[in-house]
Parts: sequence; structure tokens; C-alpha cells
Amino acid sequence: MTEADLLGAGDQSRAYRLGEASVLRVFSTQTPLTQVRALDAFYRGLDTRAVTFAVPRFDEVLQVGEATCVVEARIPGMALSRFLARARPEDRKRALANYMVAAGEIQAIAFDAPYHGQILGPAPVRAESWPAYLVSRVAASLVDAPWAQADLTAPARVLELFDGLAQARAGAPRRLAHGDYHPGNVLVDEAGAVTGVIDFSVQAVMGDPLLDLTSAAFFLDDKADRAYAASQAEGIAGFEEATRLYWLYYSFFYLSSKATKPALYALCARSLNRALD
Repeated sequence: MTEADLLGAGDQSRAYRLGEASVLRVFSTQTPLTQVRALDAFYRGLDTRAVTFAVPRFDEVLQVGEATCVVEARIPGMALSRFLARARPEDRKRALANYMVAAGEIQAIAFDAPYHGQILGPAPVRAESWPAYLVSRVAASLVDAPWAQADLTAPARVLELFDGLAQARAGAPRRLAHGDYHPGNVLVDEAGAVTGVIDFSVQAVMGDPLLDLTSAAFFLDDKADRAYAASQAEGIAGFEEATRLYWLYYSFFYLSSKATKPALYALCARSLNRALD
């Protein structure tokens, strides 16, 4: 494999072209084989017959030296982030509309799990209710980022606000949510139609389907794109309140990024400090 074969790279893995129909994904050496096998089992447990896009499927899991690799079927298309970088205005809007539709479709993927919370990861946070998971996940985020206490002006009051917003989503249906739904994890064809949703990770949860729909909008870099994407969800009950809740959720979640992504950490801390405005 050479850099010319590289299709994409993320925090956990790098994907290389392996012929016309396959991809070789090489995970970081910090990703143990057991974690990759759990991801393989997760993908095999998804029933995607009700959605219009593909999700990853591993054909083979390999240990090569210290690295864990998988061979997976190649999903046609390019990352939406790449499409948006060169799209004409009318194509851009069509692709963003399709992107939001796919965000709403993820909940139609059937997966059998009897809990609310994280599906994957070495120590997944789970609970008997969605609000209980949200509160527990935020508590875990603060434990993982002890340095944040010095940068947050009123963490106790923000947690109280968060708890109230979380309780308001107690009646949300329990469905599969990607949890990291952004243009880098969505593949589209040349017309902007969604062909695949990739890179399910420790952020994948059983919970509120509005998690993906709200984050789909605020994970967009361009302000006009965010506004247009959010407009596609107008009229969906609870969308506005859920947007506030899940913006706080992700702001807490990424407090652990101070050393690796300081700009992201600064944005999260700033958002939490402005939450009571």
C-alpha cells in the first residue's frame, strides 16, 4: 500500500484502496484486536434493509505485526466533505438535503440491544433510560477531563441545565444512532445522493434518533450550510430543544481533546461557559 492508494484517514484508522471492490483498513496500534472484532460483530448485527444507503461490512479481520487490519467491501462514492468543497450552490443544497434525510433514516437500521447508551468501546456507558445515560456519559466525560474544572466557570449550573434538558427527552424512542454523523463519515455519489454511512465508533448509541439529526447540522463547518441543514428538520417535534441538549452533550464529550485538538477543546469550553447566557 502507498499514499496513492489512501482513501481516507481518521483518528482510529487509515483506509486504502484494495482493487476495485475492496478496502484495506489499518487501525492504529492503540486499537486492540478485541475492539475490532467487537466492531465486526456490531456491523454483522445490523439489519439495513429499511435504509437506502450501505454501512461497512468486514470480509476479513487480520493481525499484521502490531497492527490490526480488516478487508471490507468498498462502498462507492466520496466523502460528503470532499463533495461540498467543490459543489455548485444548487448541488450543495441537494446534497445537504440528502445528508439530513439519511441522518433521519439511521434510526430505521434494526439492532438488537436491550439498553440505552454506548454500544462499542472498552468500557461503554449504559443505563436503563436515555436521560440516565446522558447524565452518566457527561459525568464520565468530566472524570476523563479533570483539567476542565479550571476552565469552566459554572459547571454545576450547566450540569443542572443539562439534566433538565435530558429529562425532557425521556420519552424518545430507543433507536440506533451513529453518534458521530458528519460529512467525513457520509459518502455520496456525483449527484450528491448518499451511498454510505461509515465509521461507527464508541459514539454509536442506542437512544434518541434526534441525536444524529441535530448533530448532522451543527457538525457542518460552514455557517450557511448549518442553517440550511437545520431548516430541513423544521417541524420535527423537539428538534430545537434537542439541538441545545446535544450541543451540550458533545461539548462535554470532547473536553478530553485538550492535548490532541486544542481548538476543539477551546470551542467546547467556550460553549459550556455560554450555556447559561
